[in-house]
Amino acid sequence: MKIKHLLIINIFLILIILINFVFKNDSKKYIFNRNFKESEFRVVKSYNTENKYFSAPSNLIALYKKQSNSENQFVEGKFLTLDENFTEKSTFKFQINKNFNPVILNISKNLLYTQNWKLYLNNKLISDKIKVVNAIFLNKEKILFLGEYYDGNGFNFGFFYFDLNTKTIEKLNIIRSDSLSFFPKLFLQYTGNFKKYENKIVYVNEKSSNAWVIENTEISEFATKDKTPLPTIINSDNNYYYERGKTYNTNSDFFLTEKNVCVFSNRTENKNEIVIDLYKYNGKYVNNS
Repeated sequence: MKIKHLLIINIFLILIILINFVFKNDSKKYIFNRNFKESEFRVVKSYNTENKYFSAPSNLIALYKKQSNSENQFVEGKFLTLDENFTEKSTFKFQINKNFNPVILNISKNLLYTQNWKLYLNNKLISDKIKVVNAIFLNKEKILFLGEYYDGNGFNFGFFYFDLNTKTIEKLNIIRSDSLSFFPKLFLQYTGNFKKYENKIVYVNEKSSNAWVIENTEISEFATKDKTPLPTIINSDNNYYYERGKTYNTNSDFFLTEKNVCVFSNRTENKNEIVIDLYKYNGKYVNNS
């Protein structure tokens, strides 16, 4: 009897060791060696966000009071635009849907945001033919978006231009085409952010190493050095989830300079460090040694 109990205990301990080993190794996947150059971080601007919604996805900060009990569909938001030195350039107020997703960008106080995969400009639906992961103003007449467009023959997922004057959609780069819509899955796989610097626009995935650079009408793709694959998505009763163990937080955010794409990377062994990887616009990794 004692031998049987000891055998069960030993098997249990071995299982615990194996599980810990697997998870420990799993957490270290898609990590590469870096030559670090240490820098100090300092607070350049702070805001009181108590009882307020706060969003800062680009050069625009959205800050407005929570009104959860309000029956009004719209609330008045206060918006601040900042320059590269975090100096407030302008402040304006705007009525916006209280359930809005983070404001994407503004040009001349025109607000672009997404809600339920639809794209809105100044609270008006842009088109019912598209579903959007993210978008950015190319200029005052055109919007660049990553999403799905049904052209009458099939569902195309990729990068598109939307002309605000003609209401037409132009394909820039198709990632995949299907006879059926797989947008919920693709939304989870390709979630990320656009950023703009002069005539360059960059899109970086949050859950994989995929990144794209758009300049004028040309688009190129590169991968961050961690080489993290797209996450695996599970479909259960038409509800989509990230599969545990096959999904990794990769690039939490990034910013652009004249010469570099500066990526905040989660693929590091030390979770207490803020790691910024530098890439040229052609995708070449910048080694700081």
